[in-house]
Amino acid sequence: MYTTQFHNLMVRHLGLCRLLKCVPAKYDANLKKIVPIDNPRDIKIFRIQCIISLVYTTAMFLNLCVGPLTIPKKFQGVSFFGIYFLLLFCKWNYRLDIAPIQVINSFVLFEKSLEKGG
Repeated sequence: MYTTQFHNLMVRHLGLCRLLKCVPAKYDANLKKIVPIDNPRDIKIFRIQCIISLVYTTAMFLNLCVGPLTIPKKFQGVSFFGIYFLLLFCKWNYRLDIAPIQVINSFVLFEKSLEKGG
């Protein structure tokens, strides 16, 4: 199911993410695997995006805590803060850990071995 439904969409979205340089991985069509990026400029841009997201989320938190917002506006802001915090947590890979890439590649290899019957 992973390789037949999710994998094709993920590869397409990974191409868009590579264009925006917001994910430190790319799809290698020769290996048919997701591999970490190796271009130092792309790594630097990704890390800058991580820092910008952290600064924005921190500023949003400070505005919710000590800003001049009314209580209903603060409750409204908490929902968006939760979304941004969750996205920041999921995206944060400043040291370029390859574990998430290996997990996805392992799923693909496991399903391919099941399809082959062994």
